[in-house]
Amino acid sequence: MPSVFIYHLGVNFQCGGILRSSWCYLQHHLRLWSVECFKRGLQTAQPSSYNRIAPVFTRVSAYADKTAIFDQNGQYTYRELYRLSHCLSQQIHRVLKCLSGDLKEERISFLCPNDASYVVTQWASWMSGAITVPLSWKHPSPELEYFIQDSQSCLVIAEEGYAETVAPITKKLGIELLVLPKLAVFASSKDEGLEAGRAITEWKDRGAMIIYTSGTTGRPKGVLSTHRNIQAMVWEYFLKKRAPHINVFMAVPTIYCKLIEYYEQNFSQVHVQDFVRAMCQQTIRLMVSGSSALPVPVMERWREITGHTLLERYGMTEIGMALSNPLKGVRVPGSVGTPLPRVEVQIGTNNCIYAQGNWKETKITPGCKNKEGELLVKGPAVFREYWNKPQETREAFTADGWFRTGDTAMYKDGTYWILGRTSVDIIKSGGYKISALEVERHLLVHPSITDVAVIGAPDNTWGQRVIAVVKLREGDILHLKDLKEWAREFMAPYTIPAELILVEEIPRNAMGKINKKDLLKHFFPK
Repeated sequence: MPSVFIYHLGVNFQCGGILRSSWCYLQHHLRLWSVECFKRGLQTAQPSSYNRIAPVFTRVSAYADKTAIFDQNGQYTYRELYRLSHCLSQQIHRVLKCLSGDLKEERISFLCPNDASYVVTQWASWMSGAITVPLSWKHPSPELEYFIQDSQSCLVIAEEGYAETVAPITKKLGIELLVLPKLAVFASSKDEGLEAGRAITEWKDRGAMIIYTSGTTGRPKGVLSTHRNIQAMVWEYFLKKRAPHINVFMAVPTIYCKLIEYYEQNFSQVHVQDFVRAMCQQTIRLMVSGSSALPVPVMERWREITGHTLLERYGMTEIGMALSNPLKGVRVPGSVGTPLPRVEVQIGTNNCIYAQGNWKETKITPGCKNKEGELLVKGPAVFREYWNKPQETREAFTADGWFRTGDTAMYKDGTYWILGRTSVDIIKSGGYKISALEVERHLLVHPSITDVAVIGAPDNTWGQRVIAVVKLREGDILHLKDLKEWAREFMAPYTIPAELILVEEIPRNAMGKINKKDLLKHFFPK
């Protein structure tokens, strides 16, 4: 699933789902998930810690009593987060009987809400020398079981509200389950001081996190990033002391669509509209959109409502953020801007490079102006490997080390444009990346379905919506409502088809393959 990482805290902001469609979220909850960094001035150059790769808890004494996080339950200082994490780390060592204090990249899966407990669990796992495998409560049990088993996790940590969800899985797999009580209760644990993580001296190339993402082969792949990869994803900005918190709003296009819908239904009075616009301009420094293409009408309407021109950027789980429209300067609607510092990109084919660039410049091969090709990326944030999948890892990179994004791109008029997936088997809907092959695999289990092709149709709100083209057993009847009801037990909500198209036969070529581009053009010619 799509996520934004703030390495200072190890927080994973799940932006793929629909947030409450309320402008109150913008007006009254901007303090939720805030970071306070106290250091003189605003530093935009390469961070001084670049040559010292390590999780932030190794430097926590410098910020000890400063507020680190606001969440829905309250606020926490760096010292409090550290103490809680250290206590949990000690529990991890006891449960796993680790006397050395270093789990040496064993995997720990964890299921926590998006609050301070996420940070505590992630820090504790890193303190223990483990690779973390974050899980999402939105995934059904079979998916959670797959992630835990595929990552070969030695332990599952679950916040007490989710313990019942994973307990049957850990019992089935024979894996230890450590239940994390509410932080308010856990906070009474004994403070052991600031000594955690001392068994580990070299962090740079150590595995940090495995995030599972959909792949074109049908089964989710675990993207393994190192501590160096994650730190490279972060720009270490430090706010002046007078700044109360980071004031950036980040969302996928679907959320902006829903907020616009809510605005138009509820804020018809001129004085209220003026208040909303003034509030957004006064309290929010930057608004960002990503994870899927931002429709130009949405961008323009949002600017009318808030006075903000959304900053559109491009990234993937495997590479972090790679390209972005400028923070200061003209933001071109529909484009993803230019490469970020320390990121290199290419557009081309296996035989020819059409364009190659970095944050300073892009060079066009003579005769290749405005040509479309696959986007390739290099940079320190590019992941280490697909977990336990050496062949897929090799296939994901060129011989000279460029990562194949699978997206078709073009360089035109001084900016980069993403034109769509090189593979039609990845559907981007509401900020989620969905494997069409994985959806097909689930649907073929249905007793009435004999053949299926899943495609992504264009959608102004969701980016794409999941469409199932289905051939039924002779004499059977299937309605979309019944299919959705059946699928809820096996599939994540965002992967369930939004539309069902019944056909007598699904056309295939001589090799038995479906031309999904032709199928898409046939049913959705526009």
